[in-house]
Amino acid sequence: MLVWFFMKKILYTIILSFLLIGNAYSKTTSLICTLENEDKPFLVLLDEKHRNATYKDKVVDAYFSAKSVKFVLAKIKKSRGVFVMIKYEIDRVNLDVIQTLSMTAPSSPDTEDLQISKDQGTCMISKKLNLIF
Repeated sequence: MLVWFFMKKILYTIILSFLLIGNAYSKTTSLICTLENEDKPFLVLLDEKHRNATYKDKVVDAYFSAKSVKFVLAKIKKSRGVFVMIKYEIDRVNLDVIQTLSMTAPSSPDTEDLQISKDQGTCMISKKLNLIF
């Protein structure tokens, strides 16, 4: 009976530790990013659990892969079905950031995205968090 009691305690401890380990990946990562062409840094919050990014109080869907995080910040409709998009890609290894401004016409399948500008920069984690980014 005493052995069963200790085995039960060990089993509960193992299950609880697995649950706590899983929560380490659900926290928000706060990054301070700076582009080479701009002197003003900006804050980006990445929430892997909810698959979104926050930039200047705007929450957008984000795509998280093993190597990078990608999100479209703005999609502005212009005349005749043309959209201007601001896209960000943050490298998860070295925290490089790429901002791309492009135009697209979704109504025309023959037209490719036209890249207007591409700025590069770097990010740094704004505070120490206990998670793997």
